[in-house]
Amino acid sequence: MPFRFNVRRSLGVGLIGGGGGAGSAWDPAAKASTISLSNANNTAARSGAAAYKSVKGSLSRNAGSFGFEIKVDTAPNGNNYVGIASTLDSPEASSGGDGQNTAYYPGGFYSGPSGQEDTGFTYGTGDVVGVFLNKTDNTVSYYVNGALRFTRSISGATGPFFPTACLYASGSTVTLNTGPLVYPVSGFVAWG
Repeated sequence: MPFRFNVRRSLGVGLIGGGGGAGSAWDPAAKASTISLSNANNTAARSGAAAYKSVKGSLSRNAGSFGFEIKVDTAPNGNNYVGIASTLDSPEASSGGDGQNTAYYPGGFYSGPSGQEDTGFTYGTGDVVGVFLNKTDNTVSYYVNGALRFTRSISGATGPFFPTACLYASGSTVTLNTGPLVYPVSGFVAWG
């Protein structure tokens, strides 16, 4: 199924893989100055010198089971990552998956409240990374193009949690999809 976004969201027209309802895009007030937004704030693009700079979604979750997807449009550097971020995460200086956030890097590295590890599961340009938060079990699961890659504990992380992407290199672009999802997962609701 092609990955499409709902650029007509304001008209209330839903498309497969669309951006969803109000409040479901990247937040213009929660992005680094070197990140620009387009496509109804669903696409984030990085410019400037290489450094960890991030963007957060505009809608947080702290209960229930929700998921979102991030399509890697271009990834000129393996230091980019996707994950969930708390309100404490600064877009100008990324936390990279500390005790309150998670980070899944294209080379397969994961960092989060449960520790750091090489998962062995990589992704790259053109891939759709699904991030599924289960606050009942305090876990986060990562999927690539609909295939489960791993699930990790986020016990100790307080939230609320936002979708996040860190874009390290100039030319990096990602597109956020909060629903309807291209690769839905049973038991989870689209982030919305």
